[in-house]
Amino acid sequence: MKFLNVILTVLADEESRDIFNMIKEKPVSAQEILRYTKIPHTSFYRKINWMLDNKLVIIDSVQETKDGKKYSMFRAIFNDITVKLQRDVIAIEATPTVDLAELTANEFFEV
Repeated sequence: MKFLNVILTVLADEESRDIFNMIKEKPVSAQEILRYTKIPHTSFYRKINWMLDNKLVIIDSVQETKDGKKYSMFRAIFNDITVKLQRDVIAIEATPTVDLAELTANEFFEV
């Protein structure tokens, strides 16, 4: 039930949808997302951290600039999400963009 609520929350919020749509096909940096979407910084970081906490988004990699600053590349774990309402049942179909083995390994090495 929690996962259903997480998906519906993201889909209901325009800024969250914009973020999710940018990172569903390839890893994207926060700077690219902010530049493209024009979402305020504080809103972006609150939303992306919420999506990370709820396992809809992963940090695909950490890159480093020429001057040594590090930044994360974000990626959604689903490419397409379909929500169906049939009578009193809400069903979600999602196409994963991330291999489940990769997700499990990331969880394991995060500890």
